[in-house]
Amino acid sequence: MRAFALSFVATLGVGVPAAWHVLAADVEHGGKKLRPMQQSFTVDGTKITLDVDRSLVVTGDAVTASLRAFGPVKQVAIDLDLLHANTDPGERVSFPPTQIDHEKLVLTAAPDGGPAVTSRLVLGKRPTRLAQTDTFQVYVTSHGHKADKVEMGMSDVETPDFAGDVQAGNAAAVNIMGWSGNSLPIEIAAEGPVTLSAPFVVAVTIKNTTGHTLEEVPPPSLATQISAGGFLDTSDEDAWQIEQIDREEIDLKPGETRTTRYRVTPNHATGTQVTLVVEAAAFRSRPGRPIAGAMDVVTFPIVEAPTPTVATAK
Repeated sequence: MRAFALSFVATLGVGVPAAWHVLAADVEHGGKKLRPMQQSFTVDGTKITLDVDRSLVVTGDAVTASLRAFGPVKQVAIDLDLLHANTDPGERVSFPPTQIDHEKLVLTAAPDGGPAVTSRLVLGKRPTRLAQTDTFQVYVTSHGHKADKVEMGMSDVETPDFAGDVQAGNAAAVNIMGWSGNSLPIEIAAEGPVTLSAPFVVAVTIKNTTGHTLEEVPPPSLATQISAGGFLDTSDEDAWQIEQIDREEIDLKPGETRTTRYRVTPNHATGTQVTLVVEAAAFRSRPGRPIAGAMDVVTFPIVEAPTPTVATAK
């Protein structure tokens, strides 16, 4: 029987030695540093904005959604739906989202923005299996509005076209990634100071604790964000140029580790600290659900590169 194969994705995955004062290093706490962009739509001349306080959670935890109305003073009724879809990498098919919460909210509009109305939303139940991912969506539209239905995949089953509704300007939505917990160890280290003025090398180390040989382990992918779709985003970003130094695939025996290095060059990055997230997923075969994995979030300060010492003649 074929041994387990490992697929590994590291998103915004940069770490630093302990001496550089890592501020946070887990999904539950560090995930609060990852905030999705504000979304909005317009209904009857009133702009409705939607903010969610984080884009990565431990599944079963809660997020806070905040809505405001901008326009002539009046009351605006809004429907808020919390949708859930299992999005484990490697699955053969996608499944339509299901509604797990519904609320009617009444906003007071004002030219400069009315008072915020907030809602605390629990993102499902904590899964019994570790290393599983889910996608949740906070979807808001005018009260009573229903999205048109479309056929799902090659079947005759119709499902609401939430994405089309957002594109048409009838709704706003924010996607959130859920994680069920780690079952593999992972370490991330920066081999040198992390600065905005010079490239630095990042090392990601994984360890095989499954008790089985992992065949043809591919190197991790390193990126800089969770996408607006609620997935790990490995697309290029102008602020950072990431070059994978180690590219080989290897077999990983029980108890063995592998380290993959990257050269990270800041191009247009700014700020005094960086929040980073890493995900690993191991599979028995693809397509299929993960059998093991890990995710971690790290926030650390940007430090100045040391000034070179210049020798002078005596």
